[in-house]
Amino acid sequence: MKNVLEGTEVTGPELTANQFLDVCKYVWSCGEFLGPSGLTGDAFEGLDVIDEPTEEPEALKLYLRNRWPVTVYEFDIGYTVLRRES
Repeated sequence: MKNVLEGTEVTGPELTANQFLDVCKYVWSCGEFLGPSGLTGDAFEGLDVIDEPTEEPEALKLYLRNRWPVTVYEFDIGYTVLRRES
């Protein structure tokens, strides 16, 4: 898993704090809460991560696949995941 905002792996402009939270709010409103153990290790295959732009040590993490939001992780709370319709 690579951080899309580090080094040469930048895929676009860095998100502001407000933009980051807007994407998280979308995932929270349209996604399904799975809890702290809702995703297994293989679910992270091919995902990129963006850390919340803050100095907070327990910041939010936004996971992307092909630059589209997949899940948000809240420390000690868990994962909220967007599901594809089957």
